[in-house]
Amino acid sequence: MKRNFLSTALLAAALLAAALSSLSAPLTNSANLGNRGWNTRTPPTSQGMALLADAGDVYFYDGTNTTLIYSKADSGAADASTTFGLGTGAVPGEVTGAWRAGTNFDKAWVFIRKPDGSTRLTEVQYVNPYVADQIMNPEGLGIADGHVFMVLQAFFAGTATFVKMVYKIDTVTGTATNLSGTNGLSGMNAVFGAAEISTSGGQAAWNYGVNNEPVRVQFYDGTSVREIDSGEITWFPHLANGRVVYPKKVSGVGQIFLYDSTASNPAPVQLTFDSTGANDRPRTDGQHIAWLSTEADGTTRSLRLYCGLRVDIELGGMIA
Repeated sequence: MKRNFLSTALLAAALLAAALSSLSAPLTNSANLGNRGWNTRTPPTSQGMALLADAGDVYFYDGTNTTLIYSKADSGAADASTTFGLGTGAVPGEVTGAWRAGTNFDKAWVFIRKPDGSTRLTEVQYVNPYVADQIMNPEGLGIADGHVFMVLQAFFAGTATFVKMVYKIDTVTGTATNLSGTNGLSGMNAVFGAAEISTSGGQAAWNYGVNNEPVRVQFYDGTSVREIDSGEITWFPHLANGRVVYPKKVSGVGQIFLYDSTASNPAPVQLTFDSTGANDRPRTDGQHIAWLSTEADGTTRSLRLYCGLRVDIELGGMIA
């Protein structure tokens, strides 16, 4: 079973390499490579298309041509270090992108490219819930299936802290609607180092922490937000097709949990029951689940799959 899985994985890697090798032209001709930008939080590519930030401008690659779609002369330089990405659109062949910009990183834009090649660029419209005329900073992004979610950060004078909140962005009007409330995600930055949102089919999942309280996993079902679990959550949740996976410590050991919102009576289900080591960073496509498993020695790691069968691929110390 392991040999067959590895053969499939190697075949997939070979096909990917062949596809990449077919790209015979650069996305831009700029010699200033140091100012180009992508980030590791949100993918900048979708369906063979890509977004690229170059010296504060944003370019779109449609699979054949690269076009300037945003100039830093409009509202300040685009920033690709945090809130910048491209995802699937509402219909096949459509893509949706978003990024933050401005001297104070206080502006955000949503870009849509339709299958017929037409495009639309919309500025995000938000209202600071604490002081209406004060700026907010986009700090996180989730894009999929034509839906855009952002983490917007505001300064709250009452506690002299920066508070992160989750907003759903209307891709037509740019209107930002608060989903997580105004208590904020102040604990997220300290615990995980970044604010991340997972989204699928108009739904979204994220971690919510206030001060030193246990981290809570919140789920937006397309209509309302519910808290699906809380405790010592060790990484961001991942969502696909109504199913949320996330890691949580039980008796000091990291375990993988599943919340299936499509079930008749959804509730967290523990999937792993290791007595030592740790399980972390799960991902799902809505049918299968994969995660990193670390042995008790803290260095031996493997990739585990949960799909009726468990297949381990020994990774040694390659993954940090």
